[in-house]
Amino acid sequence: MSDFRSLLASFQAATGTENVTSSTSRNNDRIPSLKESISNLWRKTQIQQSFNVSKKSTTHKDTPIHVGICAVIVSTLSHEEIWKSYLDQQNEEKSSDRQYSASMYVHAKTPSAIPNNSWLKSKLIPISHNPSWNDIKVVQAMLSLIEHALKDKRTTHIMFVTESCIPITSLHELCNRLQHGKSYVNAYNRDSNRCTRFDEHACFQIENVPNDVIYKNIPGWCMLSANHAKQVLDIPKQLQNRDLFPLFKNVWAPEEVYFPTAMALVGVLQSTDVVKCNLMWAKWDERSRGSQRAHPILYDGQFSKRLVDDARQEGCYFMRKFKRSIYVNLWNQITCTDTKEDNEKKQKNETSDENRKRSRNEEDVKNGNNGGKESKISKIK
Repeated sequence: MSDFRSLLASFQAATGTENVTSSTSRNNDRIPSLKESISNLWRKTQIQQSFNVSKKSTTHKDTPIHVGICAVIVSTLSHEEIWKSYLDQQNEEKSSDRQYSASMYVHAKTPSAIPNNSWLKSKLIPISHNPSWNDIKVVQAMLSLIEHALKDKRTTHIMFVTESCIPITSLHELCNRLQHGKSYVNAYNRDSNRCTRFDEHACFQIENVPNDVIYKNIPGWCMLSANHAKQVLDIPKQLQNRDLFPLFKNVWAPEEVYFPTAMALVGVLQSTDVVKCNLMWAKWDERSRGSQRAHPILYDGQFSKRLVDDARQEGCYFMRKFKRSIYVNLWNQITCTDTKEDNEKKQKNETSDENRKRSRNEEDVKNGNNGGKESKISKIK
């Protein structure tokens, strides 16, 4: 009987048919366990999906884009000059169809090590969870970054990065690609051929979380829409003010699993508002074994146009892993020159098309065609 009531409550909540009587009786019931609350939320999501209750985003193409760049670092930002240059590009492209901009938010493990009055210090959020590597506190740091980024009402997207990440296109090119209400996550579950034996043991066994709701995204540094980020942030409200993230404490690289799983739990991961691609380029050496397999390939001293082109061909706009700083002039030359050349080429082609059209019109007039009008006038004469 209790299972039926739970199912009925989930159905009413999912379809918006909950009435006062059922709400009152539910309030008199005991508080469900965390496992029950998660199961009820997942059941509600499944019912909504079966009834197609989820809302689709509808915005115009020229609506402004504002990206919250959310960085998790220790105490330094190796590519600070690159990020400064990147953020300075806001609304630089006059021919752009839409307004575009970005802000940076930084969570530091040891904020006291960052000099006062520095540019980096001005980007810090006023909280530190002091995360270690492969620590659930990394997820906490990312959630805190979302919370602060969404305080800016302009924010349309959240992009997670680390101190070893860099952008590999202009801000204008990124924002031209982004769609309102869309997240960019290419996650997989245990039924995917991408799931490894390691995933099975280290990622897809989470206590109190239904197996079919667990997903993983590699790399974990992804792009979320503001709407999806807020839904993930609000999950505790649907779990009687209990956090979901502590359940991922023993998960390997918890940030890779937490966010796609949370998105699946609230019913957005499989929606049309998630583009199945990653905007962050990172590679792992398939020949590595043991602890070396845990880290993406390090590209220090190898930043080049060819490397950037490889990442761009895969649809990526950010890249890792670079520990050592890169000269900002070199970065500008490789990532932004191509964009300017492409724009100039596009304008040149448009001008050529216009000139060809004008030449054809002039030729028609000269030959007495002019859409048939000249010949008719000649006949009348």
